[in-house]
Amino acid sequence: MSFTIDAVDAAGNAMTQVTATTDSSSVSFDTTAPALTAVSIASDNSDTTLAKVGDTVTLSFTTDGSHSGTPIVTLGGNGVTVTNTSGNTYTASYTLQAGDTEGAVSLPLMRSMPPVTP
Repeated sequence: MSFTIDAVDAAGNAMTQVTATTDSSSVSFDTTAPALTAVSIASDNSDTTLAKVGDTVTLSFTTDGSHSGTPIVTLGGNGVTVTNTSGNTYTASYTLQAGDTEGAVSLPLMRSMPPVTP
């Protein structure tokens, strides 16, 4: 990523414009979005494809590792805590409540801070 530094001292003397680092450091602007490589969802009901009030629905997913920070997940429109289980693998769980909407659990899945590549 390019940059320019211009400065003037208190006497009005302009310094020589700087457009390069002195230590060879750099930053690359990464526009590639993180991706998921595996996603599954199940409930702790005896039929893991169904859930009722009191059952816990768990979303498990693996990222490609290009994200930074912990992904943010909603299940059925509810923000949930995400747990890193190993490497780039995560789980997020939600226990169904009486006021939850009946039907398929929606998966607006994740967002995270974009990566910065030095």
